[in-house]
Amino acid sequence: GKNTPPNRYDITKIQEHVERFRPQISHHRREDAPCVRYLEPELSVKILYDDFTENSAVKDRCGYDLYRRTLKEMHISFARLGKEDCSTCAVPEGADKEAHKEEASRRRKSYGRDKLRENLVYTSDLQKVSMLPRMEQFKEAAFTRRLVALNHSFVPAGGSTAETPVIANLWHEAIAGRTVTEMASSVISFLKSKELPEKQEITICSYQNKNYLLFQALLSAVQNSDVPFQKVTLRYFVAGNSFMAADSYHSRIEVQFCQMSAVLNFWDFATCSRAADQHCVTKLLTPQQFLAF
Repeated sequence: GKNTPPNRYDITKIQEHVERFRPQISHHRREDAPCVRYLEPELSVKILYDDFTENSAVKDRCGYDLYRRTLKEMHISFARLGKEDCSTCAVPEGADKEAHKEEASRRRKSYGRDKLRENLVYTSDLQKVSMLPRMEQFKEAAFTRRLVALNHSFVPAGGSTAETPVIANLWHEAIAGRTVTEMASSVISFLKSKELPEKQEITICSYQNKNYLLFQALLSAVQNSDVPFQKVTLRYFVAGNSFMAADSYHSRIEVQFCQMSAVLNFWDFATCSRAADQHCVTKLLTPQQFLAF
């Protein structure tokens, strides 16, 4: 009939419990899985369910299978990010795949030539989201409220030196988010860095942030002399074939996380980002540096 069964469990309680862990959208998979949100990989359905039943006032009507199905309906995943392969390259042979591989190869060769030239060439990438604190050895830490920390890195294509250092723009969610406006503001902040050598041109290689707002922001900054460069060139890798110097820097940050054992706060996060490269400048962005385009 149309009447609600008396034994039907209110899944909003499960949803509210899951939201306490603050699942996040990954920019690495936003194109292929825009509705999926991710929790820390050290968590699991079993851990969440045990915590829910321990703290729930109603312990006898919510089974494990109901909890698991609710997570699936909420599009929650525990995948470890940063190890994705190119989906186009993985399909069987075809005209689209061949064209894709040729374009990826052409852009990769162009990137290789840029590294050998004396031009100022930087790679740009947003590190995968870090949720602080990172204390995997303590079970209690899995249930604490997390702070989302962001690292928008600019790494020289040919390796960092004292003249061309790594510049890491750091902020957290209490300061700003990670929309196209914030990313464009971070790029402008990078171009204003006093640590960059005095040159008229700079090239930025990336595979993200291909949008008109960034183009407009750069055009305005160059025309109004807000940045010291007369020409800014943007080059984009083919998605799925975008390994670059910034990725190597991010992997070294993960090593620093492991060596520190417990990354307790944003300052520890900045310390690991700085220690990942001997020529690294970390810039803690303030709310005033995020422009309203």
